[in-house]
Amino acid sequence: MKLKTLVIVVFMAALVVVGTWICYIRFQRLQLKEELLKKFSKIKTEYEKKKSQGYNVSEVEYWIEKAKDAFEEGDYKTAGEMLNKAIEALKRAKKISQYPFQVVKSNSWITDPVTLHDFVPFGVTLVRLPDNRIVIDRKKGWTASNFVQFGMAIDGKHILIFHSSVNIGGSHFRLLFGRLENNTFSGKRMYMFLKGASYYDEGGKYFPYPTVYSNPKNDYVLIIAYNEKTRTWYHKILYTKSSPPIEILYVEGRGRLVPLWVGKPEGPFVVHGVAGIRGGKLCLDTWGGYLDFEEIKVIRYYDIENNKTYTFSKGFAFMDREYHRLLPLGEVKIKNGKIVDGIEFDAMSFHKIDGEVIEFIFILAKNPLPPELKKKFKFPKFERIGRINFVSRGKSYRLDEYIFWTDGKLQPELYFLKGNITDENGKVVGKVDLKARAFAYWGRKGTENWGVGRPWWDPEGKVAWGRSFVKWSGTITLGNEVIKVEEVLGFGEFHRYRGKYMSSSPYESSLFIKTGTIEYIPIEGGFYGIVTDTGEKYLPLNLPEEYKVDGLRVEFKARIKRGVVTTYMCGIPVEIIEIRGLVSTVPENVRKKALEKLAKVKVAIHYRYITDGEIINRTIDDVIRIFKETKADFVFQAWITQRPCPDKCSDLSPDEAWKYEIRGYSYEHLKNAISKIKEELPDIILCGGTQAEFLYPEEVEGASEEERRNRAWNMSLDPGKWSINVSRREVQCYWAKRWGIIDKDKECPSEEELKWRMDFYFPDITNPEFQKILLSRIYRQIDCGVDAIWIDMLYEQAYLLLELTGDSNHPAVQESYEAAWRIGEKIHEYGFKTKNKYIYVLSWVGTIRGDEVYVVPSTNLDIGVVSPTANEVRNAITGEIAQFNEELWDELVKEVEENLKIPLFAILDYGGPGRTVLHVFTQELTSEEAREFLRKADEFFTKRGIVFVYPVHGGDMGRLGVGVTKLSYGRFNWYDSLAPEFQTYETIVKLAEKRDE
Repeated sequence: MKLKTLVIVVFMAALVVVGTWICYIRFQRLQLKEELLKKFSKIKTEYEKKKSQGYNVSEVEYWIEKAKDAFEEGDYKTAGEMLNKAIEALKRAKKISQYPFQVVKSNSWITDPVTLHDFVPFGVTLVRLPDNRIVIDRKKGWTASNFVQFGMAIDGKHILIFHSSVNIGGSHFRLLFGRLENNTFSGKRMYMFLKGASYYDEGGKYFPYPTVYSNPKNDYVLIIAYNEKTRTWYHKILYTKSSPPIEILYVEGRGRLVPLWVGKPEGPFVVHGVAGIRGGKLCLDTWGGYLDFEEIKVIRYYDIENNKTYTFSKGFAFMDREYHRLLPLGEVKIKNGKIVDGIEFDAMSFHKIDGEVIEFIFILAKNPLPPELKKKFKFPKFERIGRINFVSRGKSYRLDEYIFWTDGKLQPELYFLKGNITDENGKVVGKVDLKARAFAYWGRKGTENWGVGRPWWDPEGKVAWGRSFVKWSGTITLGNEVIKVEEVLGFGEFHRYRGKYMSSSPYESSLFIKTGTIEYIPIEGGFYGIVTDTGEKYLPLNLPEEYKVDGLRVEFKARIKRGVVTTYMCGIPVEIIEIRGLVSTVPENVRKKALEKLAKVKVAIHYRYITDGEIINRTIDDVIRIFKETKADFVFQAWITQRPCPDKCSDLSPDEAWKYEIRGYSYEHLKNAISKIKEELPDIILCGGTQAEFLYPEEVEGASEEERRNRAWNMSLDPGKWSINVSRREVQCYWAKRWGIIDKDKECPSEEELKWRMDFYFPDITNPEFQKILLSRIYRQIDCGVDAIWIDMLYEQAYLLLELTGDSNHPAVQESYEAAWRIGEKIHEYGFKTKNKYIYVLSWVGTIRGDEVYVVPSTNLDIGVVSPTANEVRNAITGEIAQFNEELWDELVKEVEENLKIPLFAILDYGGPGRTVLHVFTQELTSEEAREFLRKADEFFTKRGIVFVYPVHGGDMGRLGVGVTKLSYGRFNWYDSLAPEFQTYETIVKLAEKRDE
C-alpha cells in the first residue's frame, strides 16, 4: 500500500513538473512572439524612413521577408536571426544615385538633318583607335553603337529585303530575295554573323566619303558611307573570297525631309526598355540616334548562285543609327529565374511609294516588370515616338499620339494603328487608321519563327524577338482630305512578352458577356445600340441584320474597340463576337424591383448555418432574436450545401442520421427554419450557397463506388482538354495538396491512386454533367425558400487557366467565364419560373494579391464579394491591426464601379490552408483587438460604399497545420461571436444600430 501511494505521489509530481515545464515553454514562446512583433514594428519605421529618403533597402526587404516566413511558420528563433540581419543591412544601406544622364519620352521634336557628327560621334559615344578600329567606352555605360541599313525593293516579279548592321564587336547581314504572291513570300534567305571589330575610313577605301565597315577578314564585308553635303547614304555588301571582290548589294539613297530623331549623341536619350541585371543592378536600356528616310536612287543585287544581277528603281530604305547606354536604377537580387535581357517594344515603318509618297516610323516601349520592382525604383517614362513625312507635299509632322495593338500572339500576324498627326506645336492636323498583315517573318539567324525565351523577372513567362514584313491598309487623313491606303509595304521589329506581369493593353479589351436590349437611336440617320441590364451603352460595329430590332432582348459576347472614332457619339464601340436572342428570362420589372430592394440593405451578417443551433442549445427562436437584435437585412451563408445533403435525415441509416440531425443538415431542416424565420421577418434576405470547387464522388450516379469515382474523375478539371500542357493529374494533385490529402512535400502519386485517395475533386465548370450537379444543389435550396445563392470560387477555374496560359482570350479562359455566366443565368431563370421571384447570385469578383488587384472582366452576378487580407487584419511583421491598403482598395472599387456596376459585400474569408483571414481575426487578436478591428473595418468599407458583413456565427478558424487554440465554447473549430472566448456580439449590435440610423 505504501509503495502504491509512493508511485501515485511520484506520478503526480511528474505531472506537475511536466505541466509546469510546458507552461513555461508556452510562456517563453508567447514572450518571444511579442518581442518579435515589437522588433518588426521598430524595423518598419526605420525602413520606411530610409526608403523615403532614397536609400537602397532591397537587402533589408530580403531579410524581412525571410523573417516573416519563419515567423508565420512558428520558428521564432530563426525569425529573430533574420531580423538581426535586416537591422545590419539597414545600417549599411546606401543612397541610390539619381539618373547619371537625362532621359525623356520623345525626341521627335528635333527636325535637324543628319550631320557627320551624328553619324560618327567621336569623343562622345565612339573612340577611333590608331588602326581605325571603332570602340565604345563601356565604363561610361555605353553598350552598343549600331549602323543599320534597311530597305525593300520590288519589280514586277521579285522582292528584295535587306537589313545590314555594322556593330561594335560583330556585324549582321540579313537578306531575303524571291517572290511575293498572294501575300506569301517564297525564296532564299541569307544570314551571316561577321565576327570582329568594325572600322572607320575617310581615305576612299570603299567610298570617297566617311565610311564604316565590318571586319574585312571575313568572307563578307558590310559597308555604309555618308555624304553630308548631298545627304546621301551608300551601302555595299562585298564577297571578298573572289578576285576582284564581288558586289552582292549596292544601295544609294538620299535622305529627305525630317528624320525620326531618337536622340542626339549628347542626349537626352529615350528609354528603350529593360536591359536586365548588370553587376547586381537593375539597368534600363536607353538610346539615341535617328532613322533617316531615303529616296531610292539605285538598288542593285547580284545573285551569286544564278550569276545574275537585278536592278531595282522602286522601293524604300532608311538609315537606322543607334547608340545605346545603360541607365542603372539600383541594386536587385534575383531569387529564381535566368538572368537575360528583356524588353517589350514595338517599332514599325510604313512606305507608300505608289502615287502620293508617304512614310512614317513609330517606336513604342512598355515596362513589363513586376509591381514590386516598379514600386522599388522611380522609373522614367519609356519611349513613345514617331514621325510621318508627306513626301509629295514636302510636309513633315510628329506621330507621337497613337495607340497600337496586335492580334495578341507572341508572333503577331495582324497589327493595328490609330492616332493623331500633330504639328511641332502639338496641334492635330490629321489621323491614321491602319491595319497591317504580315507576309513574312525574320527570327534569330534568319528563321521564319521568332526566338522564344524566358525573362528573368518571370521564369514562367515567355518572350519572343523578331521582325515582320507587312502590308498596310486603311486611311490616313490630313486636314479634310482622306488618303486611302491599300497594300502598302512596311516593316516591324518587336520584342513581345506574355506572362503574369504582361502589360495590360489599353487598346484591346478582353472578351466579356452581358445581357441587354437592342435600342434604335433615331439620330444622324439612325443606328442601333445595346443598353445592358446594368445601364451601360454599347455601339456594336458589326451587329447582324437580324438583330436590328428595337426592344429585342439579347445576350452578347463582345470586345471593346479602343480608339475607334464613329460619327455616332452614343455608346462604347464594340465588336460583337457572339449574340443570341433571349426568349425565357426574368422580366425587367421583376429584376428592377429586386435590385431596388437590394440597394436598401444596410446591415448584412454572416451566419452559417441557421439550422445548426442544437449542438450549442440554440433554438430557431434564438436565431430569430439574433437577427432582430442585429437588425439584419441580409444573412450571408445562412446555408451551404457542401457535402451531399439528404432531403430528410430519416432517409439515412440510423448510424448516419444522428450526425446529420444534430447538425441540422438536411433540406427538411432548411425549409422548416426558413419558414419560421419568414413568419416573423418576411423581408429579410436569406442567402444559401454552395461551392463550385468541390465535386464529391457520392454525388455522382453509379452502381458501384468505382463507377461513381470514374465518372466523377472524368468531370474533374483537365487543362489538356484545351491542349494546355498541364495534366489532369497535376491539377488534381495540386488540389489534394492544398487540402492536406497529399503531403505538399511529396511527389504526386499516379492518377489511379490519386483518384482513390481524394475525398473530392476540383471539377471542370464547363462540364455539362458537373453543371447539373452544381445546379441541383442550388435548385434544392431555392425550393426550400432561400432568396439568394452564394457560389464559392465560381471564377477560380477561369483564373487558374489564365495563370497557366497568360492569355485572357484563350478558349479555356473564355469558356470557363461563359460557363459561370450560364450558371448565373439558369439560377435567375429557375427562381422566376418556379417561385416567381428574383434570386440574387453572389460570388467573389475581386481580390488583392500582393500589390496587384484582380477583378473579373464581366459578370451577371447581383452582388460581388471581397475580403480584406490576413495582414490587413493583423500584419504578421508589425502587428498592426486594421491597416488597409487604401490605394489598392480604391483601385478595386473603381474597377468594379466602372466595369461590373454591382454592389460589393466584404466578408472575413475562411477555409483553405494557411493563415486565413478568419484565423487571424479569431486566433491572433484578443477580444478587445477584435472589437477594434470590427469598428475600423466597418468605417473603412462604409466610406467606400462596401457593405461590411458582420461575422456573427460560422466559418472554420483554421486547418492544415495552423494552430487553433481558441475554440468556440471550448469545443468547436468554428466562430461564434456570442462565445465567451470572443465576446464580439455586443460590438456588432452597436455597429448595426448605428448603420440602421
